[in-house]
Amino acid sequence: MSLRLFFETGEAWPAFPLEPLARRFAAAHPESAGWLKQGVLEAMSTEPWPGHWDFFAVQMRTSLRRQA
Repeated sequence: MSLRLFFETGEAWPAFPLEPLARRFAAAHPESAGWLKQGVLEAMSTEPWPGHWDFFAVQMRTSLRRQA
């Protein structure tokens, strides 16, 4: 996502944390917004610290389900 935004718009976005990058990418590419919302943005941890390991665990489970 970061590379595509950079090459298409010249915007440089870090890949971590993922949420701001995913939100910006969804805004720039509405055709991908549904997948990003389900696969990335809704897989957020409910813990108070946004970098919690639960976030990554939920993302991995979600992505593995989509591949199956």
